[in-house]
Amino acid sequence: MLNKYAPAVTLKDTVVNVNFCDNATISAPNIYTNYTWFNGLTSLSTSVVANNTYSLKTKDIFGFESTDEIAVYPYVRLNNMNVYMCFYRHV
Repeated sequence: MLNKYAPAVTLKDTVVNVNFCDNATISAPNIYTNYTWFNGLTSLSTSVVANNTYSLKTKDIFGFESTDEIAVYPYVRLNNMNVYMCFYRHV
């Protein structure tokens, strides 16, 4: 019953259509009672810069806490192809 009504938070790594300097907004599912992002914000979403990993801690209706991380990657278009850029990788 616990996992049916209040599963542990799971954030999927995502690619956002921004460059390394632009901000992007990431959001959590609206099924928890408390949210605490890496930066202390307690809202459903937060603003981030691409090419980094961010954490979120949640509390469910039963009082259980769970934490997950999300990696946000930028991409650029080069000759009509997506080129993904990650830490320690060359294009």
